[in-house]
Amino acid sequence: DDDADERVPYSRRPEWADVEPIPQPESANPVVLIDYADEYVDAMDVWRAVYRSRERSRRVLDLTRDVIGMNGGAYTVWHHRWELVSALGVDLAEELRYAGTMARANPKNYQVWNHMRLCSQAMKASGDDARETLAWELNETHTRIALMMDAKNIHAWTQRAWAVRTFGRWTDEMEFTERMIDDDVRNNSAWNQRFFCVVGGLGGFVTSTDDDGNGDGADVVVLAESELAFAKSRLDKSPHNESAWNYVRGIL
Repeated sequence: DDDADERVPYSRRPEWADVEPIPQPESANPVVLIDYADEYVDAMDVWRAVYRSRERSRRVLDLTRDVIGMNGGAYTVWHHRWELVSALGVDLAEELRYAGTMARANPKNYQVWNHMRLCSQAMKASGDDARETLAWELNETHTRIALMMDAKNIHAWTQRAWAVRTFGRWTDEMEFTERMIDDDVRNNSAWNQRFFCVVGGLGGFVTSTDDDGNGDGADVVVLAESELAFAKSRLDKSPHNESAWNYVRGIL
């Protein structure tokens, strides 16, 4: 039945009868009037009303999901959703999964990656080791999927770098960057991520010392030699690869 599948506007739903929609303010003579879909106008008019009233409820949370589904770049709605998630005690793991799903639909949308970060920070701050591990695993999975879609997606790489630093997964990331580089030896983003790990997490270029402040820097030399050998093995396959040469320059 086609009629049964039709979307019922919020303005005609009994459970929303107590809300007076607020239309988007427009000037009397706009230069360009955006032709929004009727469904989006209806949902946004109701959203403005509950946003103004500061209602905190599950129905409003569901409303934000509906709006975001129609416009993944609605940054104020994303911000509102996080306020609701925090106020209502929403399962953060499920919310992180939702954000990851939205990231696949909107892989270059800043708002969705920021929402993932907020969920991850809260899970880490809980002090629960299992939840912290899950937060890392979900970040790793969703960023990896995004990079399978576009291996140079700066939003996914930035989120991944944040997660690696936040959860201390430097060694795991070195293995990941090796796989990404072997898939495409000219992937400058993967080379950059590897350098980030060497410098930021594995002690590269920072000489270890004992309690008396003494140290010979041997660990740095070993790491540098290992990374130079890694780069050389890739340059043997692609000797004019600028990404690999820049990496060598950085190591030296």
